[in-house]
Parts: sequence; structure tokens; C-alpha cells
Amino acid sequence: PAPVAPKKLKEKQVEAAGLAALAATAESLDLVIPKKFRNLSITKILYPQGIIYYGTINNGAISGYGRFILPSKEYYEGEVENNQFEGFGIFHYGPDTPYKKYTGEWKEGNWWGEG
Repeated sequence: PAPVAPKKLKEKQVEAAGLAALAATAESLDLVIPKKFRNLSITKILYPQGIIYYGTINNGAISGYGRFILPSKEYYEGEVENNQFEGFGIFHYGPDTPYKKYTGEWKEGNWWGEG
């Protein structure tokens, strides 16, 4: 069977949710897809909760490499598998936290190791 793409919000819904500027930010951060993931399709998904994903998908699931941007302006960029952080990635904290970023391994959406 053909892969099914994740559902996307219509442009009107994005504007109503106040996400238009944040959605533009997702693409303006110059996402560079590593060579081993360049055979996958690239998409942008806008979730109702205000989360934006910009990156690769495989068989309808977020897999490969991408960027998740949260409404708080925090974001993750790195490897993803089955719709969660998996492999090497960087989580950039927002300006209101004492932390700058976590760089390291992720497993099943959680930090894995010391970073």
C-alpha cells in the first residue's frame, strides 16, 4: 500500500491559531538534512497544540531527520524515528531558562546519556 502522509492543518487554521510566524521560522532556520536521510520525503506539519515539525518522513511517519519547534520557541533538531526523538540530536532551550541546549543521544523521546 502507498504511504499515507500525516494530516496537515489548512492555512486558515494556522492563522487562527497564531502559528503563521512560527511556521515560517521552521523553514528559515536552514535545516540541512544529513546525506543518509536525503532519500526520504520532506514535509512540514503544523499540530493543533502549536508544535511544528519540519523534516523527513518515511511511510507516513516522522522518521529520519528534522526539527520540532514548540510554541515556547524551544526546538529540537536531529534524528527522529517513529514520531519521536531517536538517535543524535540537539534540544535548544528557550530564552527564559538557565540552560542553553542539550546535545547528545536520545532514546524513545528522552535524553540518553550525559550529553
